[in-house]
This record gives sequence, C-alpha cells and structure tokens, in this order.
Amino acid sequence: MRLLLPLILLVIGVYGLDNGLGRTPPMGWMSWTAFYCEIDCQKHPTGCINEQLYKDMADRLVSGGYDKLGYKSVHIDDCWSEMERDSNGVLVANKTRFPSGMKTLAKYMHDRGLKFGIYEDYGTKTCGGYPGSYKHERTDAQTFAAWDVDYLKLDGCNIDQAMMPIGYPLFEKELNATGRPIMYSCSWPAYLIDHPELVNYHLIGKYCNTWRNFDDINSSWKSIISIISYYDKNQDKHIPTHGPGRWHDPDMLVIGNKGITLDMSISQFTVWCIWSAPLIMSNDLRIIGDEFKGVLQNKEAIRINQDPLGIMGRLIKNSTDIATYVKQITPSKGDKKSFAFALLNRNEKKGYERVEILLSAIGLTDPAGYYIHDIWAHVDLGLLRPSDSIIVNIAPAGSSFFRADVASIHQPIGRRRYKLDNSNVVYEFEKSQAHVNQDYPDITKNWMILLFCTVYLYTKVIDIPFRKMNFTEYIIDAISDRIRFNHTHAYITSAYYFKNSKSLGKNAVAMVVVMSQRTRSNLEKYEMTLIGTSGNNTLKSQASIKIETAEGMSCEYVTVFVQAQTLPNPQKLEIESQGTRVQIPFREPRESAHSPVIICISPQFVAEKWQVFLMNIHIVRRYGGHMHIYITSMVRELFETLKVYESVGILTLDFWIRMKFEETKTPYADPMRNVEWRNQAGAQTDCLLQYKEVADFIAFFDIDDILIPRLSHNYHQEFSNHFNAYPDYHSIFYNKRDIAVERVTNVKDFSFRQIFSTMEIREEEGYGKSIVNPLKYNSTWIHHSFQLPRNKMLKIYNTEIIHVKDVLETELNQSAPFRLPKMFGSDTDTLIGEMDLRSLDIDFQRVFGKNKYREAATKMEDKNFYGPIVFDCYNESFYHPYFVEKKNFKELCPNADNCKLPQRDDIKCIHSDAEYVSGPEMYPITFHYAIGSFWSEDIGCYQ
Repeated sequence: MRLLLPLILLVIGVYGLDNGLGRTPPMGWMSWTAFYCEIDCQKHPTGCINEQLYKDMADRLVSGGYDKLGYKSVHIDDCWSEMERDSNGVLVANKTRFPSGMKTLAKYMHDRGLKFGIYEDYGTKTCGGYPGSYKHERTDAQTFAAWDVDYLKLDGCNIDQAMMPIGYPLFEKELNATGRPIMYSCSWPAYLIDHPELVNYHLIGKYCNTWRNFDDINSSWKSIISIISYYDKNQDKHIPTHGPGRWHDPDMLVIGNKGITLDMSISQFTVWCIWSAPLIMSNDLRIIGDEFKGVLQNKEAIRINQDPLGIMGRLIKNSTDIATYVKQITPSKGDKKSFAFALLNRNEKKGYERVEILLSAIGLTDPAGYYIHDIWAHVDLGLLRPSDSIIVNIAPAGSSFFRADVASIHQPIGRRRYKLDNSNVVYEFEKSQAHVNQDYPDITKNWMILLFCTVYLYTKVIDIPFRKMNFTEYIIDAISDRIRFNHTHAYITSAYYFKNSKSLGKNAVAMVVVMSQRTRSNLEKYEMTLIGTSGNNTLKSQASIKIETAEGMSCEYVTVFVQAQTLPNPQKLEIESQGTRVQIPFREPRESAHSPVIICISPQFVAEKWQVFLMNIHIVRRYGGHMHIYITSMVRELFETLKVYESVGILTLDFWIRMKFEETKTPYADPMRNVEWRNQAGAQTDCLLQYKEVADFIAFFDIDDILIPRLSHNYHQEFSNHFNAYPDYHSIFYNKRDIAVERVTNVKDFSFRQIFSTMEIREEEGYGKSIVNPLKYNSTWIHHSFQLPRNKMLKIYNTEIIHVKDVLETELNQSAPFRLPKMFGSDTDTLIGEMDLRSLDIDFQRVFGKNKYREAATKMEDKNFYGPIVFDCYNESFYHPYFVEKKNFKELCPNADNCKLPQRDDIKCIHSDAEYVSGPEMYPITFHYAIGSFWSEDIGCYQ
C-alpha cells in the first residue's frame, strides 16, 4: 500500500477544485458533537436526529443574531437516512424522523437566509452504519444537488485507505458536474493520520474546500488541547496549504456544552480564530448560556477569523504551559503589516500565569508602532512601540487575544505631542504654517494697569478670597473675556461613528467636546467642517453644535455635543478650519451590553471607600443593571478588587483621564482649568454614546447613589412601567435621601443585613439623578440634559435614591435628623425586603468564595485618608460661606481642582493615563485629545 498510494496521487494530480466557494472560513452549526447519532425520539424528543432539531437550530441562528455575524449554515450529520437505498439506488431520508424530506428542509433553511449542509461517507457505510457513497458517487451528487444542498461533509469510514485519493477527487468531479455550487468538506487526511508521509495538502486543496486532519473533538479540555497540540506540531505543513477556498478544519466548536468552562470556551474560540479555522458550532442553541453566546458572537474575534488574507496563525513561542500565536491580518501594505496575536494557557489546573510580551519579540517591529486592542476585554491599549511590553494574567485554560493595527498605515495627525514622565511634562511642538504670521491681541501697558485695578476692586466688593485664584489667573480670565472667541482650546473627550443609529441616523458622527464657558457666546456661529474619508472618497459636512451646561451657572467649562453625517465606514475623520485640518480618533459604539439597563458612574478620583462600592455593585446586579465606572484614580487594592468583578462581567471599568497639557503662556482660555467637572460632564455623555444603540435605559449616577426599585422586582420593569405610561417623556427623575451606615472594617464581615438594619436615613429629600431613554437623549451636563424640555422629565415621588453620605465609625442609633427604615413590613415605607437582603448576602458570599476575589478583596484596608481631604476641600471650594449665606449657588461651579493631595508611600493609587495629543494651532479653536489610555501607578493619587 505504501508504494501504491504515491503512484495514485501522481496520476490524479491533474484535477483541480474551482467552485469559487469558501473564500473565508465557513461558519455555521452542526449536530454531531452535541447530539451524535441519537435516533430514539420517544426517549429524547428534543435531542434526537430529526427535522425538528434542525429547524429549531435554524430558528435560533436567526432569532439569536448568529446569522448576522456569519453563522449561515445548518449541517445535518450522520444517521439521517433510511438503512437502505430505494429501488433506484437513491438515498432516502428517514421517513419517521424526516417526514417532510430533505428538499423541504433545505427550503426551510433558504427561506431564512441560511445554507443547508448534509453528511455522507465515501465508504460502503457511514460511521453510523447507514448507506455510504462508494460506487454511488454520481447518483449521490445528483441527489444532493436536487435537494438544493449547499455543503457536503464526506466522511471516511469503511473504505480502504488506498481508495481515498481516488474517491474524494471523483466525488468532487461529480459535484462540479451537477452545476450546483456545493462546498466540499473532506475527511481524507484524517484517515491517513497513521501515514502522514502520504498526505499531500497541495493536492487535497485542489479538490476540497475544507478537510479534517485529526481526531474527532469532544466536550473536554483534553480533547481541545490534543487537537491544538497536533496542529502546533504540524504547522509547517499546514500554514503554506491554508487559505481562501482551502481550509484545514480542526473540528467543531464545543462552546456551551457541559464540561467546557467559560475560560476553555474563550480559548478554543481564540485559537480557532487565530488559525482562520472554520467556525462550525456543535451545541444546543436553545439552552446556551448568555456568557457562552457572548464568546461565539464576539465580533472582533470573528473579524480576525474572517480576515480576507486567510492566513493561518503560527505558534512562535512555546513554554511549558503558555503558547504564543501570531497571525498577519489586514490592513497590511508591503512591509507594513498588521497582526493578531494570542496567548494560551494550556494548563487547566495551575493558577493564573503572569506573562510579559515584548512586541518586538513576537515580530511586531514597525518603528511607527501599533494600535493594540484587547479582543476579549474590548479595551484599546493605545499606540505601543516595538520596545513596549504588555503584561497579562492568564487564567487556567484561559487565553488573551489582541489585535495590532500598524500605525504607519492609520496614523492619527497631531502637531503637538505631550507625554507625562512622572511630574515632568515633556513635549514636542511644531507650529502650524497656516498661522505663523498671525499675532496675538495687542495688550497695552495702560490697559493692563486698568484691568488690575478693576479686578482687585471687584474681588474686594464681593469679598471673594483672593487666594482662590492668583493675580495672573484673574488677568488671563479677564483677557479671555475681552478677546472672547479669538482663539480658544477644546478637548475632544470622545468621538463615535454610528453606521445606522435609531436616533442619530445613518453614518452619523457624534463627538463630545469640552471648552471654556467664556468663549461659548459665539460658538453657535462657528461653522465646524467635518471631513470623512474612506478610500478615495471624501465627504465634507457641516456639524451641528449644542451646548450642555447648567443654565445660569458660571462653570469654567461647558460640554459641547457635535453631530454630523459622513460617508459610510469612514477610515479617517478630520476637522477643518481656515485650511488647517486635525485628524481625530474615533470608534464605533458598543454592539452589545451586559444588561439593557446601564448605570453610568461618574469619574472616581482617589476612591478608597470600598464599602460603598460593594454596596452599589451588588445592589445594581441584584436588580438587573450593569455598572459602567469611569476611573481617574483609585487606591490600588480597591482597583484590583473591581478588576475581579469586571473579569466575570459584573461591571465595566473605563479610563477617564485628567488632561496634563502644559499650561499655556498665551492670553486665551487655558485647557487645564476646572478639570474635575469638565471630566464629569464629558464622561456621562461618553457613556450615553457608548451604549446608545444597545441599552433600553441609561442612568447617570455617582458611586454613592443607590437605587432600590419599589414598584417592581427589577430596574428594567420599573423603568418600563414609567416610560410606557408616559411614552413622550425623555427621562425619569428620582430624588435622593442621604443615609449614614456603620463602617465595616474587614471585607470578611461585610453584610447587607447588618448594613441595612443599622442604616440611618435623613428626613428631608435632596436633588437627585436621572434615568433616560437613550433614543431621546444625545448629551447631558453631569446628570441631566439642559438641551431638552424639563416638562418632559417624569419626577418619581414614591421611590428615592439613597445617597451614602457618611460611613461612620461609631455604632448608629436612631436620632434626629435620622430615622430607621422599616425594612420588613408591608407598608410603603419599606426600603428593602428580607428576601432581597438574603439574596444580596448570598450573592456577595458567592463572589467572595472565588479565590481570585478573596485574594484581592482581603488586601483592602479600612483607609479613610484621602476622603476627608477631598471632602473638606471640595466643600470649601464649592459651598463657600459667602454663597451659602446668600443662597446663590448659581454663581459658582462645583470643583475640587485646587485641592492639593499629599502623596504617601504606603498608599498606592492606580490612575488613568494616555498619550496626549494636540492638533495644529487652528483658529478659532485648537483641538486636543488623548489616545491609547492605560492604567498606571506613575503619578500617584490625584483628583
């Protein structure tokens, strides 16, 4: 046989596959691994091989949104036919289990926009003992074409190995002769596994669209790893013979099946995507958990799998447990290549593996660097150079997956670049040639003297403490007032491209900008030109501009919401003014959400009160919300605990940076002022835009705002009831009531029952927060929009937000002005029910029982160092006695920017940082932005 097979291969080598199918790896669903050959429909009515099973899966592909992501085919596997052919030698579907016949079943698929796949075997019988195709090649090919089959899997049981190089090409010839395009999946090399020297992949690729090489998969980590190990060992033979129209098939995806954890699922999907392997699921889509569905529907991973280059990723580094894979992807041009790379932890029993990846060590050597995106965390790591490293902690049987787009092809434009190194600002500056000869306003000596006198007398008359702003700041303020809109700065907090927004329209760009309050007066007259570019196509459009700020409040900065329409799928966005352009970074909004109710938490700075965080996190989870938290800075132990919550999908952490540009020396509005409120305003609108298309309701809260629904068992139902009753309203508004709780000194002692049983609540109500309908809301100033009519905001009086005002050291007693909540009664004053408290404590203990959570949480100390400093400084800055006495809060903007925080070696903070970019000087507005946000400890604790 060893002599016969090579001769046969040489003889048949003239044939070639040219059906034009499978230009990207096929995606769909197949029954075998999930249901095998179960034919007893009486004992297993929902799990047997019958036409209803395949109809059910087709329906789930469509209703579950799988089809829109590329899962377009439903594949019947073995055991579908009668045990004998009919009198004409034609295959017959089992009349009991497939009473409608295969052509009707194919129509069912086609009517839903799906493809129909079927199974046969080249042997005398299939692996399950049903009629095989040996000596019936033409008849079976014609039968499948008559049934409107789109995909054929041809197995290799019960046939001599010597016949495979004859039979598989022969069947391909008969398929082509039918004139119907049928994708052809072969098991040819899998049955030559004991004779690898006889496998010629170049030849197999001429006849087959896909082919199996190794053992059948089953729902176990051992099986997945055995397949991965085989492919790793043979990659030098596989990679050159893999690509569009010809795919090595490592077998089905077993994600969602019993025995496969979430980490294992992520790992299988990661490796299959890095290999450009077929993504054929074998699971029960009727009962699959949302977390496993999320793995299968990760669009970023699928995009890498379906990359048009079709390159099979290569194992480039292999340690005892950690394997590193790299795959070239688009966009690539010449020697400028983009990549995907992944790290796999093969070991399912050891702990987390900490791995550091130097980009240059894995072949990412372009000096311009790469924009790195974490596929599973959905996080942009920013622009990294070949000399940069990424550090990841990989779970047992887990993986990390990244996309690296080469920056030299998609390079954002920035004339002024600042990078913070500890406390020193280092920057490079290139002046825009468009305004080299334009001078700043002439300010005479006499005018300066007059201005000084005016400012000094003004401060004395209204008795504002001069220490709050030094003389230079006053002068710059007054000059800015004088020159108004001559030249100012604006910071682009975020920009999004919406391909088809329900509220913004098609090909919409929404941008969040903050700028000086003083320069806003002429802003509506400013014609902002937005330029979108896609390939050789360019579209200029005029943007609409709306200002968000509290009416009558003289805050230093305002939020500006910019909206425009552009061309489809822009590759570049620019703002143009007087012939000068600045390219702005943008991204697409989220395409999925953990919950239809998103709680947006305004930026946290020097956050340390872990008790408040734990209270809110579990309460939001209990009532069906998902918390999105922006972090400016946070004590390290709390941050590490929240990262564990994030890793299991309970919350999302997001970067919110404090801009660190060098202070300007020119007489116009400085971009460094009023940082805290500027950030809050931008953050809430950013959160709104992120979830605008996927959330039903979005709340704008602070971390100490806790909402317990009283009219329903969950947020979604309560909010739905209100909006259904008032469909033309854009938001609902809850008042808040301050509470005090006893301090918990050790996370092990944390108990909701104890907290709520000793809680004290103030009698009087305070001004609260909003929950909005994102289809009617585009922007907000902190917690509300001032662009929308207030009479369309529904005020709720029978439910209140509890505001955790104080976490007290001493044991609480009932005393004025507090009252104890009636917890367990049936009257309307009941704050929370006993069953809810029990569920909250069970949920916390469940999370606390996880080793990685316990390791992080038990490090949290009962720190209360920065809180009092910020609280006192904030209140002194905001609630100054002059304004408190005059009750004139509209004259001052809340801001803690003047608070000086001492740094302590024993308290470490994690903070958001980024690469800071300034565009060229543009008139009347120079734009600044940040890219590549990352977590850092370099600066310390700041607000």
